[in-house]
Amino acid sequence: MTAIQRSEIKINPNDKLGEGSFGAVYKGKYQGEDVAIKIINYNIEHEHIQREPFYMAMVSGHANFVKLHAVVMEKTETLLVMEYIDGGSLFRFLHNTKEELTYSQAINLLCQAAEALAYLHAISERPVIHRDVKSLNMLVDAERKSLKICDFGFVRQSGTEMTEKRGTPVYMAPEVFKGKMYTSKCDVYSMGITIWEVLARKIPYYNLKKELQIKYIIEIDKGLRPSLDDLKFDCPDQLKTFIQRCWDKDPNVRPTMQQVVHELRKHKNV
Repeated sequence: MTAIQRSEIKINPNDKLGEGSFGAVYKGKYQGEDVAIKIINYNIEHEHIQREPFYMAMVSGHANFVKLHAVVMEKTETLLVMEYIDGGSLFRFLHNTKEELTYSQAINLLCQAAEALAYLHAISERPVIHRDVKSLNMLVDAERKSLKICDFGFVRQSGTEMTEKRGTPVYMAPEVFKGKMYTSKCDVYSMGITIWEVLARKIPYYNLKKELQIKYIIEIDKGLRPSLDDLKFDCPDQLKTFIQRCWDKDPNVRPTMQQVVHELRKHKNV
């Protein structure tokens, strides 16, 4: 991780790529290359600012995480200068375009996401947990062949105090709503929802109104899940059953992320 001066980068304020945890992301230039620049204002706890580049540096050896090129630290804000991915978020591709996604392409992208998260969980003695796994935090290239996980704002190591409700409600495991400790199985639950989302090409709980979010959080805790009837592909029953295991209410029933990788690999090139 390289510390640089703000004068070494150029930010295009009119080209906002999105909102990450704790800051907005813009397209810019660094050393003549396109980059994504996340601007984190100092209106949040300092430890949050330090954690994101720390964990990004930790996974720099894995191809399916967005790379951190440099950091700009100023009095009022920190800027993360990151790899720019030209295809945008997987969420945008799924829900805002009409481009085709084949079953093979879908499984390939999901497998890459699971491989990255399995690596994150196994990188240290205590699992490191992403805590905001969703299609919006997965970036794809223009050809939809490669996927990279982004946004490390909520990442924490297992065993640290993590009872605060971090993440996106429709992807969050039921135990998180109850203020229980996060474990790697929370990421597995979110991955299960994301697998469904990609294979159904629908937003989770698309048929429920956003203003009723509190109500469906209660229903999710009672067992409400997306309908497997929405899956667009002729998915094997084995995969459907596995998705249900991923989003089971009981974390002990859920597989590990490495088991998710193993299952998805079985369905590649089918």
